[in-house]
Amino acid sequence: MAVPTGVLVLSVSLAFASALGSSMGPTLHSQLAVASPRLAHWEAAGVAFDYPAAWRILARDITARHYESIPAVVGTGTWSLNCHALPVGNGSFGGEECGPDTIDVPAAGVVVVMSSEGGPPIVPGALARPSSAIALVDGAWAEASESGLASDWTISFPVGDAPLHVTARYAPPGVEASRSAVRALVLSLRLAKR
Repeated sequence: MAVPTGVLVLSVSLAFASALGSSMGPTLHSQLAVASPRLAHWEAAGVAFDYPAAWRILARDITARHYESIPAVVGTGTWSLNCHALPVGNGSFGGEECGPDTIDVPAAGVVVVMSSEGGPPIVPGALARPSSAIALVDGAWAEASESGLASDWTISFPVGDAPLHVTARYAPPGVEASRSAVRALVLSLRLAKR
């Protein structure tokens, strides 16, 4: 299989537990085939991950909306938070009004937004890993919803942190290669010290 330089390809297979009594659920077996050994590493704003060096960090460590934090936005397109200040007066106490994020994905591109909605801490041990989830490092797990030109991942942590949402938007051609690179990014995710 020919892979363009700078694109990370991930081959994933799920091995399901034997019907003979194993209740471990799916386990992840992955093999990385990298056309270019050039990966970049990000470790800040509470998360760490690897991504193709051809991508850029588009935004980082943003506090947005009520309780929302965006540790990183990465990819080949553009992204901006769609918020503006509300003026004080005429019955308004000011504040901020937000709409959907503004995302522009160029041809053969990808934009990946990581976000977490804070709030009250989750009681440690309160979350149980679903049997269909993909196991990640440090006891975390991932669940994905993928269709068309979008992938939406939820990364859950068993230690009281709010789930991390990884939302990717793609543009053809090369959607499957970009989708594979996002999967590899998710598989490399872990919590980092702030």
